Amino acid sequence: MTKAELKARGRAVMSLAKELRKKNPGKMWKQYVSEAGKMIKGTGQFELPLKEKKPVNKISLTKKYCK
Repeated sequence: MTKAELKARGRAVMSLAKELRKKNPGKMWKQYVSEAGKMIKGTGQFELPLKEKKPVNKISLTKKYCK
């Protein structure tokens, strides 16, 4: 997913959250945003592709951060 697509998804979520807040006020903003995110996720328009997890090299991590 490109940066532009992520920004578009964020804008869509925020605008939907604003609409939800107009309809039924009284909740915290985070609740509206999470609700809007769930609604948009169901449409399939802004789906995130699943990334393959790479194995973490633990030796390099310990050398880097444990000095």
